[in-house]
Amino acid sequence: FNVDRGVNQLSEVLQSETQTFDGQVVLAVGDTHVFRVDKPLYAEGTLVPNFTRLEVFGEPTVGWVSVRVDIDTEQVFTFSQKIVSGN
Repeated sequence: FNVDRGVNQLSEVLQSETQTFDGQVVLAVGDTHVFRVDKPLYAEGTLVPNFTRLEVFGEPTVGWVSVRVDIDTEQVFTFSQKIVSGN
C-alpha cells in the first residue's frame, strides 16, 4: 500500500464529493497533534469553501474538542478546544 497514493486518492474524492454537496463538510484528523481548524482543500487552484479540517490534540496534550452545530449560520460548525487540566 502506497500512503502517498492513498492520500492523493482521498483528496481527489474529498474534492469531488464536497464540491457537489450543498452543505458544509468537516473532516476530523489527528495528524500532527496540534489543535487546528482550517480550510486546506483546493481543486484546480481554487479553494473548496465548504470543506473544513479539524485537527485534534494528541500526545502529550490531553484534551477534547467541542463542536457546536447551528444550521442557521453560514459556517454551521463552531469548534472549541478543551484542555484537561493536570495532564
